[in-house]
Amino acid sequence: MKRELLLSLLILVMLFSCAQVPQQIEEKKIVPTAPLELQNVRNSVVRIVSSPEIHGIGNGFFVAHDKVATNIHLIADANPVSTHVRGREETRSVQGVTAYDVNNNLIILKVSGENVPLPLADSDAVKVGDAISDADPLSRGDRNQNTHGTILGIRDNDGWFSTTLFPDPSISGGAVLNSEREVIGIEVLESEFGYVIPSNTLDVLLMQSDTVEPFTQWQQRDEIRAYSYIQQAKRKFSDGDHNEMMEMLNEAIKLNPKFAAAYANRGQGKLYLGEIESDRGNIEEALKLYASGVEDCTQAILRIPEDAEAYHNRAGGKFRLAQSKANRSDIAKVQLYYQDAIQDWTQVIELNSEVC
Repeated sequence: MKRELLLSLLILVMLFSCAQVPQQIEEKKIVPTAPLELQNVRNSVVRIVSSPEIHGIGNGFFVAHDKVATNIHLIADANPVSTHVRGREETRSVQGVTAYDVNNNLIILKVSGENVPLPLADSDAVKVGDAISDADPLSRGDRNQNTHGTILGIRDNDGWFSTTLFPDPSISGGAVLNSEREVIGIEVLESEFGYVIPSNTLDVLLMQSDTVEPFTQWQQRDEIRAYSYIQQAKRKFSDGDHNEMMEMLNEAIKLNPKFAAAYANRGQGKLYLGEIESDRGNIEEALKLYASGVEDCTQAILRIPEDAEAYHNRAGGKFRLAQSKANRSDIAKVQLYYQDAIQDWTQVIELNSEVC
């Protein structure tokens, strides 16, 4: 019986080995090697360069043969920009803007030349715990930061992902890949918290990408000027010009009252200025700035209910309010501030445990 079974199996093997294999099955067996795939990725990612910048201002990647996706905040107030193809050491001129999404900090640029786009994955299929990686890890330089990570969480209001990738301004606008080297989203970093904008949001924008608007004309739109004011305010902060910083943040909110990032940045600025006044002994002025900063953070949260950074900053403001009142007689109010701060920090942990 065993001999007959072995003979039957041998005949089946011989039949299958002699059978003609359909061409499409043969094609599926041809799988590019890992180094080739990595090189293809490198040929499809770019560094956004603004004259007279030397090292670039952020990342991007091809989503069509003549279109690059990146973040609005990188180029809202930049001089005429170009894109440098990382893998081929080539430069592509920017011919205009074909589509943008203010709420999701996304823009699609029309560029010169014929280029190879990266494939977009279905970001709705992404799950917590999925493995991810930077498409252009070399843009992080030699800072020895993680270029591989996992998905930590998914925000309900806009679908943005929180990840274990180390937040780094140098990689903002770059592609994030799944294990199949498909794009699941775009890295965005405007401050210390990094997120990934889902690829399906980009896919919707790409379908609307028809007409080309001149780049400098696009920069004059009110909602884009609001982004520009935020970037200028950050530079004024670095220069120590705090009055100009606040004026620019006020202008950003006037131009776009729905702009969560403008409220978040203004709130953070007020909390910082409150610290300065407190150190100077101007307690009453510090309290006003703390309270106003907390209110701006609240406005940011109302617009993006799962913004971990806004909760983090608001908690800090409430904590400072509690400390500033600690030597006063209103103990009940002090306790309330501390309790509220704890609640906000708990929310941060729930939204993004890796940050803590």
